[in-house]
Amino acid sequence: MSARSTAIEGRWRLDLAAAWRSLKTRRGTLALTVGVLALGVAAFLTLSAVTSAVLLQDLPYPKPEGLLRVQELHEDGNRPQSVADPNAQDLREQVPAFAGLAQYQFGEASIEAAGQVERARVATVSAEFFAVLGAPAWLGRTLAAGDTGVVLRESTWRRLFPGATTLSDQQVRIGAKWYAVQGVMPEHHRFPESAELWVLRDPATVGSSRTALNTAVIARLREGHDLTQAQAQASAVAQTLAATHGSDIWMRDVALTGLHESLSGGLREPLLATQLAAGLLLLIALANALALQQARISTRAEALQLRLLLGAGRGRLLRSLVFEAGLIALVALTLGVALAALILQSLPVWAGSLLDQLQARSLAAPALDAAQLGLIGLLGVLLTLALSLPAW
Repeated sequence: MSARSTAIEGRWRLDLAAAWRSLKTRRGTLALTVGVLALGVAAFLTLSAVTSAVLLQDLPYPKPEGLLRVQELHEDGNRPQSVADPNAQDLREQVPAFAGLAQYQFGEASIEAAGQVERARVATVSAEFFAVLGAPAWLGRTLAAGDTGVVLRESTWRRLFPGATTLSDQQVRIGAKWYAVQGVMPEHHRFPESAELWVLRDPATVGSSRTALNTAVIARLREGHDLTQAQAQASAVAQTLAATHGSDIWMRDVALTGLHESLSGGLREPLLATQLAAGLLLLIALANALALQQARISTRAEALQLRLLLGAGRGRLLRSLVFEAGLIALVALTLGVALAALILQSLPVWAGSLLDQLQARSLAAPALDAAQLGLIGLLGVLLTLALSLPAW
């Protein structure tokens, strides 16, 4: 390191030490400024984490952008509906853009295992369900055509069979029927609706009516096809079926939407509005902090003028004030991040219903992830620059 670099580093250390001493002499104003900013940062980061989890993070499946929700559209113009069995089968066979199409139903049922009886959420799925999602088992295997077993979510398996390391001789009763446990899904797999167990749909329950809207449907796009192509093909199939079956079918068109969009759609507008409110709160906190910073610098006007008369350069004084702003921003940001992390960790206590909604929709739980860390760094720079404004 050159002598010039050493001298610059020494001056900066002296300026930083002077800035810290100056802040410690006005602890009341410092605490108020830091507190106001920390609360604004915590609110903004907490809401950003929730918004990111719902709107930005992908579903926990391979190539999630290729997953679609498939629904019927009827002539009466009502919202999209579930799909009748024969219609689902025709879409499965006649839409080239679909690599696969799966049906499912879900609900609560009484289950029993190892002497324990409880209520659990059970999904009844078609044989293509796990293949369409691209979801492998954590232990054992998933369901395929002809299987008669049951697949459990990891936490459910551990609860029903504590201490087990294999699936040997494990059975679960669902309703009146016993199933052998053939697979365990990783904990993040909760689709649909926070399901805990999955079984194949009994072929005897597959209906022939085209007006019995009894299954939800998902599909996966084939490689090389996009949503526009799939929508055009599905609409053409729906129109052909309507012309063929007349009053025996209600479907007049098909609505295709991204699965992630369909799962997060009901939360999008409230979250964006709340995020905007959090941003405004942060701006208000920053405005208050700027006012406090301006007042603090004003009370030091005579001392700063004296330092100028004694030979301190304007650049050095400005650098010292910028260091003070940087220290305030660092402390406020650290406290704000810690508070946001504490709030997010305590979400199950005070916002359990929100987490339940996210889990039911297979959306990620809010957390300060890598994207949030980048936002924190940007906030630190912006806060330092903003708090430095009164010095200019």
